[in-house]
Amino acid sequence: MKTCIVLWLLLFTAAASAEPKVFRARLIEDLGTLDWNYGEVNTEIVYQMMEGLFRSDHQGRPKPAAAKSFQWNGDKSELSITLRKDRAWSDGQPLCAQQFVDSWTRLGDKKFASPFAHYATVLKEFKAKGCHELKVTFQRPAPEAPALFANFVFLPIRLDVLEKSPKAFTEGVSLAVNGPFKVSEWKRNALLVLERNPNYRGAKPALDKIEFRFIAEDSTAKTLFERGEVDWVKDVPRLMRSPELEQSAEFHIFPSLIVYYFGLNAGKTELLKDPKVREALSAALDRSEIQKVLGKECVGTEVWLLPQLQAGLKAVAKELSPKVREQLQALQAKGKLDLVLRTYNKTPHKMLAEWAQGQWEKKLGVRIPIEVQESKVYWKEIQVQAAPIFFGGVTAPFGHQRALMQEFLTTSSANWTGWSSAAYDKAVEKEKFSEAEKILERDGFIIPIYRRDQVALVQKKWKGFFVNPLAQVYLDEVR
Repeated sequence: MKTCIVLWLLLFTAAASAEPKVFRARLIEDLGTLDWNYGEVNTEIVYQMMEGLFRSDHQGRPKPAAAKSFQWNGDKSELSITLRKDRAWSDGQPLCAQQFVDSWTRLGDKKFASPFAHYATVLKEFKAKGCHELKVTFQRPAPEAPALFANFVFLPIRLDVLEKSPKAFTEGVSLAVNGPFKVSEWKRNALLVLERNPNYRGAKPALDKIEFRFIAEDSTAKTLFERGEVDWVKDVPRLMRSPELEQSAEFHIFPSLIVYYFGLNAGKTELLKDPKVREALSAALDRSEIQKVLGKECVGTEVWLLPQLQAGLKAVAKELSPKVREQLQALQAKGKLDLVLRTYNKTPHKMLAEWAQGQWEKKLGVRIPIEVQESKVYWKEIQVQAAPIFFGGVTAPFGHQRALMQEFLTTSSANWTGWSSAAYDKAVEKEKFSEAEKILERDGFIIPIYRRDQVALVQKKWKGFFVNPLAQVYLDEVR
C-alpha cells in the first residue's frame, strides 16, 4: 500500500512539474503598439520582451544586463560600454552596439516625434566600435546614465526587421526581441501572449508563458482575480477594494517615483495668461481629499518634486481671489468661459477630473467641462493641441531630481504647456532644484496634484513579484 502511495505521489509531482507555468496579468487597455522608442506602450509587456544595456533592481538601482562592463571618464561625461558576446535576438542574430545607436537616433529624430525624446537630449554623441563596444559622450556630466539606459525608450531595435516587416510593432509575432520572452499571440483588445525566447542567454525564467488580458471593467477583473483566473491586477481602483482585501496577503503597495499634475496651456485661451487665474485654479483644489477619492497610495501635493528626491520643500500659499471668482463667473454667464479639462479613459483619472470639476464649481462658482479621450488619441493629440487644462503624469526614469524637472525645460518634448523660462532652464542645468521648483510654482503653468505608489493584487502562490520605484516590472523573476 505504501509503495502505491509513493508511486502516486511521484507521478502527481511529475505531472504537476510538466504543466506549463503561466502567469496571467490584467491590463486595462491594449495600446495597439509595442514601439518602445515612441513610448506610449504597455511597458509591463515591453520589459518582458526586451533587455537593455542595464536593468534596474528592486530599489531602482541600475545593474548591467546586456552590458558586460562599463567605464567612465573622470567627470562622467563619457561612458564606454562593452556588450556581452552571448546576447542574441529571437531570430538568432547577434545583439550589436549599432542596434542601440539606431534606436537612440530614432528616439531623438524630430520627425519621429516621440513624447519621450527629451530623455535623449543629454546625449551628445554615441558610436558603435565594432559589434560589442559602444561609446557615449554627454552634454554634461551624466552619472544617471546607467539608470536612464534601463528605461524602455533606450532599448535596441532592428532596422532590418522593421524594413521587412513595417507592422512588426503593431503585429507583434514578427517583432525581433532580445529579452526572456517573445510574442506568440496577439488578439487585439483581448489577449497578448508571451512565450519563452529560446535564444535568450540570460537567466532562464521560471515561467513558460505570460498572458496579458485586456479587461476594461474593474468589476470583471475583480471577479476573475477572486476565481483565480487572473494572477496580477495592476492599479487596483477604489471600487475594487474592501478593508478585508487591503489587509490581505494579496494586496501590495510598492513605493514609486510617480507624480501627476494638471497642465495649463495658455496658447489655447487668453484667460490662462493671467497669473491670478492660474493661481486661483490651483488654490481651489483641496489636495487633502485625494486619498478619499483615489486610495491610500495617492497623496496630495502642492509641490512638483517628490519628498524622496528633495526633502523639506514647502509650497507657497496661493490666493483664491474674489475678483478672479467674479471674473470667471461673469465669463461663464456670457458663455465665454473657454476652459475645458481633458483627460484620458482610465477610471482613476476620470474620477480625479470629476473631483476637480466639483472643487472648482464649489470654490470658484464655475463648472469647467470635462473631455475624456481614448489613451491612444489623447497622447497623440496632446503634442499638437493640448487642451486649456490637461492631465499629465511622470514616472521618474531615474532616481534624481533632474528626472522630474527635465519635463518642463524649454527643450522638452513633454512640455505641452508651451511655457518657457530661461531662468528655470538655467536653475535645472546648475542643479539648483529648489530654485527651479520656486520658478515652476511661481509661474503656475502646472498644478501639482498628487504623488502615487504602485498598488497590485497578486495571487499568493506566486513569489518574486515586485514593482520597483521606477514602475518597472520584470516577470522573469516570478516563480
